[in-house]
Amino acid sequence: NGTIVGQVNAAAAARLIHETKGLIVLDDLESINARPGKDGPGGFSELVQWLKVSYNRDTATKVWVDASRNFKVERLNGFGIKVINNTTGVDSILGTRMIRVQTRKMPAAQAEARRGITPLPPEKLQALRDEMHAWTFEHVELIAKTYTEICPNASERSEEIAAPLRVLARISGAEQHSAALEAALSRGGSAAFTADDPAEVLKEAATILARAGYVEVSPTHIILEVKRLVDAFFGKASTTDIPEYEQPEWVGRTLRSRDILASGGDGKGYRKRLWGKNLRVYPFTRTFLEEALADQAASPPPLRTPTDFCCGCASCPYRSHGCPFMEERLEAERTQGPKAGHA
Repeated sequence: NGTIVGQVNAAAAARLIHETKGLIVLDDLESINARPGKDGPGGFSELVQWLKVSYNRDTATKVWVDASRNFKVERLNGFGIKVINNTTGVDSILGTRMIRVQTRKMPAAQAEARRGITPLPPEKLQALRDEMHAWTFEHVELIAKTYTEICPNASERSEEIAAPLRVLARISGAEQHSAALEAALSRGGSAAFTADDPAEVLKEAATILARAGYVEVSPTHIILEVKRLVDAFFGKASTTDIPEYEQPEWVGRTLRSRDILASGGDGKGYRKRLWGKNLRVYPFTRTFLEEALADQAASPPPLRTPTDFCCGCASCPYRSHGCPFMEERLEAERTQGPKAGHA
């Protein structure tokens, strides 16, 4: 029951959210702020404040004074799933009330491979929608039971927001779905950090890798993880700039100064060759690992080697983030087989 909302003012968007009672897609949120209308900027601020609490059924009801309708007072219910598309991002508070998905331009190789894909005809899409709709209402009891098991007394906001996804992953019966979901949530749903400070983003990226099982990492790997956390122009004054966080020397120096990476006996770590490139590898400090894994003591992650992140270009999470090994690996696998070039 999806409804796309765009090119409207804040009051109209609020009424549509209330009336649809289903999936709402707010296309280009900042354009709603710019739309002329009697509600003005104040109305947009009210809409954003409402969005901040609408993930919870108990706080999703709002009394809205609609200035465009002679200041009519309306009681609106905004509980439900929302997809917000916004090119400039959202404010830090609203960002903590959602699952953030950073989009980027699709790599040319992937885009080319998708050119021949024929989309499903409208009648098949409609049939699939009806089938999913019917399945949901036939399994309400199962969904409710699973939700209670996963989220019996959710006190953390992140648990409440992620609960529906965890329920679907559990019901699917496929462990890989739950594992992939938890990995994604750990990347985007960890403790808030200062996204304007490159050093804080580096620490967040290092924490994610430590929780994934890495006890030794290269600055190159951390740079790739940072690119997953920030937008393509983070730290750039212009599109041609090379920001500090993309410079391995600065990354290594910054993390060592913050006692995140430990220096080797010679103060330089050690080298590891990967697909024709030499990586400098450093161990995490014991203090940092204890801090990063404090909430995972009961089930520590399996240990991974510093090069385990390069697991194949087809499924690589860094393939659209300027991976420096992709071209060399693809060329070697084309000419010598899948095991060539990795030392």
